[in-house]
Amino acid sequence: MFFQEDDEVCKLYDYQRLQYLAQGASGVVYRTTKIGTDVQVTIKRICYNEERDFGTSRNATRPRNGQTEINMLRHVKNISGVSRLLDDFANDQVTVLDLVFEFIPGVDLLAAISTNIFGEEKIKHIARQICITMKAIHELKIAHRGVRLRNIIVSDQSDTPAVSIVDFGDATKPSSKPPRAAAPLSGMNTWCGADGYSAPEMRAGVYDKSVDVYSFGMCLLLMFMSGCRQTIDKIFVASETREYKALCEMIDMNRISHDGNALLEQTLTGRESRISFEEALAKPFLLVATPSQTYVAQRRDGLGTVIQRTESLNLTDALATAETTDSNGQPRSSSSKRTRTFSDLDEDMHSLENKRLKITGQTKFQSLLDPEVPTKGSESV
Repeated sequence: MFFQEDDEVCKLYDYQRLQYLAQGASGVVYRTTKIGTDVQVTIKRICYNEERDFGTSRNATRPRNGQTEINMLRHVKNISGVSRLLDDFANDQVTVLDLVFEFIPGVDLLAAISTNIFGEEKIKHIARQICITMKAIHELKIAHRGVRLRNIIVSDQSDTPAVSIVDFGDATKPSSKPPRAAAPLSGMNTWCGADGYSAPEMRAGVYDKSVDVYSFGMCLLLMFMSGCRQTIDKIFVASETREYKALCEMIDMNRISHDGNALLEQTLTGRESRISFEEALAKPFLLVATPSQTYVAQRRDGLGTVIQRTESLNLTDALATAETTDSNGQPRSSSSKRTRTFSDLDEDMHSLENKRLKITGQTKFQSLLDPEVPTKGSESV
């Protein structure tokens, strides 16, 4: 908590405490304001039990874990969906380190699901935003290691809230070597994170950044149980010792769609078979419905009259049709259905393009050179 002398430190750097927000694993979070302005920011205060002589200025050497978090935040500063670090400062003895972030209005996801029931479309939207942000973080070779509901902020209660990931206190850059060989030097050999979210291999001390995917899977499972606080509490307790299939025995599976269940199975699994965030975004549950691409097709009837009609090419509709019908347009049997791949998407796009060219009368070469070339049978005006 803030003490009077700590408030003086804040005022020295032009910040004034307004409201206590949360207590995290690595510090306390407050809403503050820039003195003399209406600009609100968030300050995360990291307190150290031992006094260390690290200097007295803003540029003094930081305690190791505080400096690590600052370094990680500087790496991810350009990622949308991450709270930006604006400033950092410490007291004279460097027993207190303050990190100043942009203020993100909203509530954490745990508070949101505890009192509200989320529809599937809202769950999809939030899960998709988490995956997009985490994919960008992983592309920078950073493991967050603290993905959990309390570290995910949603801006409002709408079906399409803005989503932000916070708290990089446990983040690290793992070695590029295989987990077992890299563990002693990579920083990926210690247990961290939160009970109920941590991947099983983390307790063994041999893991990689895919532990974030497992934690995301737990967040997704808990979102499906939104509004049922007792079930959420049971999942937290059981997740320490049970696999996903065992967890399914204690929840209402009717609340989870087939695609949602498939994504859960692929995230809450062993490290060797766990998917990445990039792969998760390509799964049916998180695919974004593509707006229809419409164009005008012209042709002449038998009497020479120009007939004009609007054609629609919707990739989502095409995928749904291809999933339920075979190449001859006949319904697929349930046993013949399979998971679609990127090559399937390419084939569908190629088929759709051929359909467009056939209707408009263009050749593929003409389409590439001049998309506005007149269709067969049309007259130049």
